[in-house]
Amino acid sequence: MDKMKKEKERFAVDKIQKFDESYRNVCRDAFLYGKVSASVLCGIGMVFLMVPVEVLKYDPIGMAGFLFTGCIVSALGIWQYMMAYLVVRQDGKMMPLSEILKYMPVTKAQLRKVRLGYLNRFCLRLGAVTFALQQLTSFLGRSFGWKSVCIAVCQSAAVWLLSLLLVYWKYGMDRIARWRHV
Repeated sequence: MDKMKKEKERFAVDKIQKFDESYRNVCRDAFLYGKVSASVLCGIGMVFLMVPVEVLKYDPIGMAGFLFTGCIVSALGIWQYMMAYLVVRQDGKMMPLSEILKYMPVTKAQLRKVRLGYLNRFCLRLGAVTFALQQLTSFLGRSFGWKSVCIAVCQSAAVWLLSLLLVYWKYGMDRIARWRHV
């Protein structure tokens, strides 16, 4: 019985991923704009996050604000990327994608699982790049050490958590469209 349930789950996830693939082909512009705005915002956020740890000892509160700003800007970039997967414009209004998918034999939990997979993949890539750049600037600034590694890991985790909050806030995917009246 459990094997059949897992098979059904995998079938539903495959359906969602196939829908996303065809949706990406139809709405290329929305995905392109999302990727471009995400790249710009994440790039700006990475500049904020590339500060060597040694600078923190001179002005800890100012630098904490600087790093927090970098995390927020990066999370907003991830949010821009994820919006193409969460809402769609129909008849001039923003509509949750789950409204379109409610006629498919998939549950909201399965849809969230797929969307969370996209979010995790993007955050892991961004976190790896941010970690590498932060370690490079720390190494070049001669402040490489365990503090540098801990701060880089905490920055990546903070960006992921902020992105998770922005994308799956307590109201869920259905209410995101109501926030953005365009």
